[in-house]
Amino acid sequence: MNLRDFIIERDIRQCDFAFMLKIDRTYLSQIINGRIPSLRIAKKISELTNSKISVEDIMSGKVLSYDGKTRKPSQKRCKELNQDMKNIMEKITNVGSYGKEKNKPRK
Repeated sequence: MNLRDFIIERDIRQCDFAFMLKIDRTYLSQIINGRIPSLRIAKKISELTNSKISVEDIMSGKVLSYDGKTRKPSQKRCKELNQDMKNIMEKITNVGSYGKEKNKPRK
C-alpha cells in the first residue's frame, strides 16, 4: 500500500493528514509524489498508518508516489541536469580565492 492509497482509502483529506503530521500540505503533496521525507516525518507517517507503511519503505521511496515507483527525470532532463552540473563545476574550478575568474586577461 502506498501513502496516496492509504489517505484515499481512509477518506482523509491531505490537508488533515498534513495537520496530523504537523507539516505543510504542500510538503505532504511532495512526499506523496516521491520526495523522501525526514526520518522524523517518516516515523510519524508510520505511526499514523499503524505501521501499514513502514519507515524503511518510506525512506527507500517504495511507497511514496502513487504508482509505487520513485519518479525519475526523463533522459532529456537528465542531459540538461548533467550539462548544468558541468557548467557549475567549470565555474567553480575557474574561480580564484577572491571570487575572480582565473585565466581572464586583465584590462
